[in-house]
Amino acid sequence: MMSAVSDFLGMSMNKNLGSSLVYFTLPTIGFGYMYGLINLYLMIFATDFLAIAPATVGFIFGISRLWDAISDPLIGHLSDNTRTRFGRRRPWLVLAAVPLGFAFYMLFNPSPVSGELIAILWFGAAVILFYTASTLFYVPHFAIAAEMTEDYHQRNIVFGCRHAGWLAGYVLSLGGIYSLTKLHSEGADKVIEFAGTQATIIGLLTAMSILICAYGMREKPGFAERRSTSALPVIKDVIKNMHARRILAVNFMDNISFALTSTLVLYVCTYVLNDANIASFFILFFMLPSLLLVPIWMPLARKFGKKNLYTFSMLLSGTAFGSMFFADYGNLAHLYIAGIMAGTANGCNNVIGPSIFSDIIDYDELQTGDRKEGAYFAVWSLVWKSSTAIVLFVLGIVLSVVGFEPNVPQTDLVINAMKFMFTLLPCIFYILAAFLFSFFKLNEAAYNDIRNELDANRDVTSS
Repeated sequence: MMSAVSDFLGMSMNKNLGSSLVYFTLPTIGFGYMYGLINLYLMIFATDFLAIAPATVGFIFGISRLWDAISDPLIGHLSDNTRTRFGRRRPWLVLAAVPLGFAFYMLFNPSPVSGELIAILWFGAAVILFYTASTLFYVPHFAIAAEMTEDYHQRNIVFGCRHAGWLAGYVLSLGGIYSLTKLHSEGADKVIEFAGTQATIIGLLTAMSILICAYGMREKPGFAERRSTSALPVIKDVIKNMHARRILAVNFMDNISFALTSTLVLYVCTYVLNDANIASFFILFFMLPSLLLVPIWMPLARKFGKKNLYTFSMLLSGTAFGSMFFADYGNLAHLYIAGIMAGTANGCNNVIGPSIFSDIIDYDELQTGDRKEGAYFAVWSLVWKSSTAIVLFVLGIVLSVVGFEPNVPQTDLVINAMKFMFTLLPCIFYILAAFLFSFFKLNEAAYNDIRNELDANRDVTSS
């Protein structure tokens, strides 16, 4: 299979890289399923069925991001400087497996002890534990991806495989979400019971897949000896990199937009379209092109360049969501077409964006002499999680201010607020992100110059 993909892309891929990609991709399926449920269902699950106020949910996510500001750089730095006979990344994957599975179980299984305060504390602990454990997995896993190949275009394949696995899990989660929305009419107890069972199974399977990945993968020789000598906080080291600053700002706005739409889609379908089940179909129209079109971004990146493709994808996303504000919500065809457009762009973003970020890490090595994949992807992770937390925090406050009440018809003010935040606000962020990224300078020619200098420096050092 990997050989066929390699032939299709017109690239040479050695056997070791192909087998490593299988192990590398495996846990992303469960990870994608987890984030499908979290991004699309967790907030409405907490507000409508656990009876936690929207502002409280937002506050919990805000607190968790304050902890992430400490834990993410710390884990990234430790990952860069870990030295064991099993490698520097794989031990962290093993460490992440059980806490990640258990935290996911906690999110959808209420505390066995009753009480409003106990429910809030249990949910808050689950959120903090889950995002901490996800960093333990996410940062070393992304760092391994950057180390698997130093080829400018093969990196697109690595991150394409990662995104395809994540999307496969995300699409599978739609079945679970659809089953949950079908149970809404039967009361909170039925929803909570099914959500808890689902989370238990997925948490266990994901933990097992992470352990299999850690057992089967082999880290690329030579990288373990490249030490990061930077002292904490490592965020400062990353922000000094002019290319990193720009793409992190772009990625932040991109993630803000995605978090807005993914969090609100169930609210819009439930309270604007009056049918929660529509959400699963809309998300399916979004996710399928994102998954199925992953292979096309590799040859297109070779032809048009990563920067141009990434910029185009953000403009396409902005157009898709902006158009939905003016759509006739009684005609679902427009919504589904917009979903296809946005999903197509999303697939490109998640293949090309991390690939570009990996190129930037090489630029940093040339400037500093240090190798900091862990540090860089810790900041990438922090930006990603912070954008989601900010959205949940702001949404919680906005929904409370405009008078949202769960499980009842909403006022025009609530409905218009939901529609604006679901359509025009993401559009604005996507357009701003595309404009900012249009000034990005690290193209293929510049990267090849960096790569040649790094190889020459290593030759001098080794001799």
